[in-house]
Amino acid sequence: MASQTIRARYANGVFTPLEPVEIEEGCEAQILLDDEDAAEEGGEPARRPRILEVVDEIHREFPPEQWGHHPPDFVQNKKHYLYGHPKEEA
Repeated sequence: MASQTIRARYANGVFTPLEPVEIEEGCEAQILLDDEDAAEEGGEPARRPRILEVVDEIHREFPPEQWGHHPPDFVQNKKHYLYGHPKEEA
């Protein structure tokens, strides 16, 4: 069976699907609880941040003045700096 995402409500110890589910009766399922997708008041899913909000957050965490603090040959020797591989010569 292929992976599916199914919205469900939990009440009285039972998960009840919020839409029709096409699986065999008695089939076992694994449930992943995702806090970000938890329903807010009114049953609407929680809002996820937009990509520009994520980029802005990264820019605040790593301001441009910190971008220059890397070895000048980082692009050529990134495997050396990240994983300890031997340096490549120009």
